[in-house]
Amino acid sequence: YQYHYVLEALVQFLELSNQAVGDALSNLLMVEACLRVLNIGVNYWHKLFTDLPSKTSKVVIKDKSKIRTTNDETKVITPQGLQHDIDAVCSTCLLYTSPSPR
Repeated sequence: YQYHYVLEALVQFLELSNQAVGDALSNLLMVEACLRVLNIGVNYWHKLFTDLPSKTSKVVIKDKSKIRTTNDETKVITPQGLQHDIDAVCSTCLLYTSPSPR
């Protein structure tokens, strides 16, 4: 019975959010649900958060048709070796974690 209850709660939890859109209101409800399940307050949760530095830059590509990526655009498929080079540069960054393999 407990197992069924947990699975049903997880399904309902996942249905709160629209993963394609990133709805902020549903994300807020999901955070609230997590905090209640974990029995912690927002102040304690906030103290757990560490803001990490972020840098975004743009690279101009002359011919975008020469670069193929996975469907979710998280990995470069061609040209061969480019993804390896990207991972090598990223691995030099503090606290870099490699994306899960596909």
